[in-house]
Amino acid sequence: MERTESGEGSDERALDRVMQGKKQKAPRWRHCTTKTMGRMQYAAGAMYVMKAFDQASKNVTQEMIGDLLEAFRQMVLTNDWMDAKTKASALDKAGQMLQHIAYPDFILDDQKLDDYYSGFNVLDSDSYSQMVGKLSRWNLVHEFKRLIEPVDRNEFDFNAAVVNAYYQPTSNSIKFPAAILQSPFFHHTFPSSTVTSVELSGSRSLACSGIYCVLLERKTISARFVERGKSHLLLGSQGAPTKMS
Repeated sequence: MERTESGEGSDERALDRVMQGKKQKAPRWRHCTTKTMGRMQYAAGAMYVMKAFDQASKNVTQEMIGDLLEAFRQMVLTNDWMDAKTKASALDKAGQMLQHIAYPDFILDDQKLDDYYSGFNVLDSDSYSQMVGKLSRWNLVHEFKRLIEPVDRNEFDFNAAVVNAYYQPTSNSIKFPAAILQSPFFHHTFPSSTVTSVELSGSRSLACSGIYCVLLERKTISARFVERGKSHLLLGSQGAPTKMS
């Protein structure tokens, strides 16, 4: 007799059908893998790194980011619309930016990885729902403990097995998980490409450590925009060009 779906899993699949137009449920292996990737990011990342990651990519990426930062530094120094104070703040921010490349070293140390997941134990006889319940309880306790611990800006808070690359303004750090450092996105024999073109210049309100400040003085912003605007022409109501004022 066919089992009737019930519980959290069936609710998720029903939502997927409505929100994403999925006609068929994913294979069980994909569902379980996705859940593991999301809930045990360091353990899943360790398996990916040990199985599929080319260590040479990590060193090459670090060199590319060094080149990127130097190019950013030169761009700031030669900029003709930023004042000296703003340039100094921007260079200080770039100098303190953290680089989280590929994976945190501790995930390849079995003992350290076991220590991280201390308190989470499953049995061969546990059902899927029992495993998920245990993991949810462990994660809740783990996150509450973090509330009384100092913030660690050096924490690699990502899954190394996820294909992504991004800049995190709250910690002033750039993230390159191991999975993005592979073809067709990247290979250590490829020339420098857009995978390292992370946005460094978009955060006006966040300082070097993620604490609120203003990099660009408001007076400077207003003056520079007016100055630049006067050099551009707009079409007036009658179609005649007119200067901005």
